[in-house]
Amino acid sequence: MRKKKVWRYWCEYCGKGGCGKWQMAVHEKHCTANPNRVCRMCGYARTSPEKLAEAVALLPNPEQRKLNEALEGAMPEVRRLVDNCPACILSALRQKGKGYLYPESFNYKEEVEQMWYSRTED
Repeated sequence: MRKKKVWRYWCEYCGKGGCGKWQMAVHEKHCTANPNRVCRMCGYARTSPEKLAEAVALLPNPEQRKLNEALEGAMPEVRRLVDNCPACILSALRQKGKGYLYPESFNYKEEVEQMWYSRTED
């Protein structure tokens, strides 16, 4: 029988786990639940959203009545603050609270594809 002791590391923000310290350090730096995150997508798109905290503050509280309407009303300003970066929008929504609804006007997968294709066509 063989026995091996290994270290396990977890993200301080989202709880994701892994066995590699370096891997988890990189994940934590870019985690969408990290309020001081470094966005890899904005770096690629050469935009620099520095107003993530303002975007989070603009979003309505999860307990609010008629949350969908309030959320859709806040989305244009959130998009403007984060330079329409899908990863930063996702980050703002995640940081607002657990179980937060995603607006119908925001489809992360489609927006990421659109962003990548628009960058390759230039």
